[in-house]
Amino acid sequence: MQALHEFPRFGSLCRFFQGQELYLVGGTVRDLLLGRGLYDLDLIIPRDCLGLVQTFTRREHIPGFPMHKEMGVFRAIPAKGYTLDFTALQGNTLREDLFNRDFTMNALAVSLDEIASIKDISQLMPALIDPTNGYADLRDRTIRVIRPEAFMNDPLRLLRVFRFMVELDCQVEQRTLEFVAQHRQRLVEVSPERTVHELFRILAGHLDLAIQPMISSGLYRVLSTIIAGRSGINTDCPDRLIKLGQFIQKLEGTGPALPALSPENQAWLHQYFKQTLSGDITLRALFRYFLLFPTQTDLKDLQRACHDLTLANEALRILSTWWQARARLVEYLEPASPLSTHETRRLLFHYREAVPIACLGLGISPEEATGLPWNALLNLLEAVLIELNTARPSAEALLEIISGRYIMGLTGLRQGRDLGEILQTVREAIYTGELETEAQCQQKIWALMNSRTASSGS
Repeated sequence: MQALHEFPRFGSLCRFFQGQELYLVGGTVRDLLLGRGLYDLDLIIPRDCLGLVQTFTRREHIPGFPMHKEMGVFRAIPAKGYTLDFTALQGNTLREDLFNRDFTMNALAVSLDEIASIKDISQLMPALIDPTNGYADLRDRTIRVIRPEAFMNDPLRLLRVFRFMVELDCQVEQRTLEFVAQHRQRLVEVSPERTVHELFRILAGHLDLAIQPMISSGLYRVLSTIIAGRSGINTDCPDRLIKLGQFIQKLEGTGPALPALSPENQAWLHQYFKQTLSGDITLRALFRYFLLFPTQTDLKDLQRACHDLTLANEALRILSTWWQARARLVEYLEPASPLSTHETRRLLFHYREAVPIACLGLGISPEEATGLPWNALLNLLEAVLIELNTARPSAEALLEIISGRYIMGLTGLRQGRDLGEILQTVREAIYTGELETEAQCQQKIWALMNSRTASSGS
């Protein structure tokens, strides 16, 4: 209950609506009972929802806006990262409203007046409004659809079944899974924007829990066509999805023991994958999305699929860099040869943090692409991360000196393609360790200049 009473402006909410009919509902009550963090409160106001909420937000100076005037939906933002979502009653009674929801665990409600005075979760039970027996399902971690029409009313709920599986560690009741199979084709009716939101929440969770039910219900086959879009990529590969689940278990330490990365490199990967892009997509989820595509996927096809799914440009840029780094890594590793220090540094110069991710990007079937077994690939990852995170002060100091302006001052060369290519070549040679002094850099610059002059003269 502490999370609720510490929710921004919760006290103001209780005082303003004291004595009036207002209910906390749905995911808010579910998460409260599970002891999860609360970042949004879902509330129902049966009468004059928009009028009352607008008066409340003006009086308390809380920013907000109507999300759906016809349905009486209003969102207020009491603090950064928190929302209050107010909705008018959908039906004639609260019971009817709750029966119109998706799953029994989300059809719970409690009066705001009653919950305002409750300090301990054990005191919540007598006040709980639970017409679908949702608390029992929540206690048993079971996802049960209230009515099969729920999937017809909003086909996105077909995906939400699996999102709740991976986020709440739940199982799906068999009859519900049968309804998913029956209505699975309707998923294509959902807009890409809504689909991608649910997809990446699934990818961010305990994905291995949902893999077999998604395959057995046939939903993954439909989802795979949405993921591929117009690209023509064959992502309908249950075996790859199963391998992805096994790979996740290996990578995150829930499967068979493997040679471990050093604690420092484990920490680096953990921090890297925690990063969040716009739309609350984590790099962890984006990487799992990347692994849904076969290693041989053409970059343009991957980009086309991402556009069709309306992924943001930031995500597309990262995916493209991972793809390019992986493709170059495969070239260096053929035929199953170890990566030299020079090759490792060359990759890191061009792709930096994408190189260790490229190593992991071969993790589902490394033998197919490189001939390397998984353990060898893990050792390669360790070596790449060590090189990435090893400070080389002399090279870094030299890289600070050698710039386009430096070359222009030395040679009189003007801005253009030649300058860019010379600069790139020299800086790469510094990073790989071929050039160690400023004098060597100058000699290399003049050698490149002379070769270009000779080429243009011939």
